[in-house]
Formats: sequence, structure tokens, C-alpha cells
Amino acid sequence: MAKLEFEGLLFRSKPEVLLYKALKATGIPVAPLPVFIRGGASFSRVEPDFVLIKDGVVVFVEVDGPISHSESPADAHYRVKPFLDEGVIVERVKSGDCNTQEKANLYAKQLTDLIKKRGAQK
Repeated sequence: MAKLEFEGLLFRSKPEVLLYKALKATGIPVAPLPVFIRGGASFSRVEPDFVLIKDGVVVFVEVDGPISHSESPADAHYRVKPFLDEGVIVERVKSGDCNTQEKANLYAKQLTDLIKKRGAQK
């Protein structure tokens, strides 16, 4: 459950807040903790930590911490598989790799480079 508030938005951890600041600084549209509903035969809720959209490229970013993500790799894959099937890129980062503003800025740069590379491939 999201417990931190920053700029009127909710976050689950301090590394997520730091990454939000870094992503916001890139100028790429970013949605923190958006909710997607997967209907059909069974209902499920998917709430990635961040969604980035730029030049037709959509990236889900999951910040994995010791408490925030306890699902198995198979469960994590099943949760995002419908989005993978639609061409969404799913990136996972350890919370320790975003626990300072410098580290979060570096990771945000890696994501912008990935988006540029994928955009060029279209």
C-alpha cells in the first residue's frame, strides 16, 4: 500500500520518490502507481510503480524492495504478461539502485537511453 506522499502523489518507498524526481526531470511523461484492470474470466488489478510513454514506447518500471515485492518471478511475469504481449517493456530495478538521488538519476538516464533505442527500432 502506498504510504508516502510527494507533490500530491502516493509512493510506497523513498527510492520510488527519488526515481520519480529523476524521471520527472527527463521530461518524459511519467505516471506513478497507475492502476490497470484486467477483466475477462477473472478480474485482476495491475499497479506498476511507474509507466513511461515516449515516441510510441511504453515502459513499466517496477522498483523491487525487500518488503514491497514478495511475489515469485513466475507470478510477476503472469501479472504483466498481457502488457508484454502488447509490446510494453517491463523493467525491474532493485530499490538499492535508486536509494540516492544520484543513483536514481543514473537509472533514469538508462531508461531514457532504452526508450530512444526502442523508438529508433520502430
